[in-house]
Amino acid sequence: MIFLIDYDSRRAEIVELREFHDTEKLRAQYQQLQIERNLTRRGLLLREVVLIEASDLFSLQRAHRRYFQTATEHWDDLCRKLPDPKFH
Repeated sequence: MIFLIDYDSRRAEIVELREFHDTEKLRAQYQQLQIERNLTRRGLLLREVVLIEASDLFSLQRAHRRYFQTATEHWDDLCRKLPDPKFH
């Protein structure tokens, strides 16, 4: 499967999620280009429009968790990955 994600990084949320069959790669790329052009015209530059291949939605969510987390969850994950400053 091919997943098209339009992600607003400022709000940390998915604006649009579309699913395409593997045989529809050109169609998915065309849709991605259309969304990016529309966003650029509107001045919405803090959006990510990505195509990701995954076997299913569950696999996509596991491999690319940040697209499916709230801003708070994403921040907490980042903080957990940082070294503890009291040990440096």
